[in-house]
Amino acid sequence: MEPDTTKKLWGQDFRIVPDGLDVTDVALFVEALMSRYQSSIDKASHIEPLHELARKAVEEAEHIAGEIKRRSEEEAKSLATEIRSNAEHSADEIVERAFAAGAAIEEEAQRKAREKVDELQMTFSTMKRWANDEFAALKDVEERMGVFLSAYESFLSLLGKGVARPPEGAEQSDFSDTIPQEWQPNSRGADDAR
Repeated sequence: MEPDTTKKLWGQDFRIVPDGLDVTDVALFVEALMSRYQSSIDKASHIEPLHELARKAVEEAEHIAGEIKRRSEEEAKSLATEIRSNAEHSADEIVERAFAAGAAIEEEAQRKAREKVDELQMTFSTMKRWANDEFAALKDVEERMGVFLSAYESFLSLLGKGVARPPEGAEQSDFSDTIPQEWQPNSRGADDAR
């Protein structure tokens, strides 16, 4: 096409017709934006259940780690107390062996508890990294949605100024109903969308 018969907006060439921008070009551009918007919404709807699952898994892991630690400490204390009680009724040599056995068992129980806690902390760390990656992806979707809404608002502004015209038989207000109410440009504003 000749350079003087097109206008470049948002990286897209629009043909110039006597009444403004070519309606077909504008409609194709808006349809492409709407398609990308719907794709972003579809992706985001699958991420939220994963975030909830990750949060529940982290809570459960913390609960299990606390329970294992508590049980291990109780078992170690209980066993040590039992060994001490039996040792008090025996000679000094038996008492010494009982204390040694009790300490070894307590140390082993604490070692196992530490291993379990370390394992759960590693799982928690992995889940936290995964959640951070997912939140970053959601932020990217939100930023892209802001760009889309800004472009859509500009398009509606062009319609309002008469630079672009809606297709024959369509009213300018018909375009306001093409996206959900919570993403209407007037409900968020151009500054919020950026």
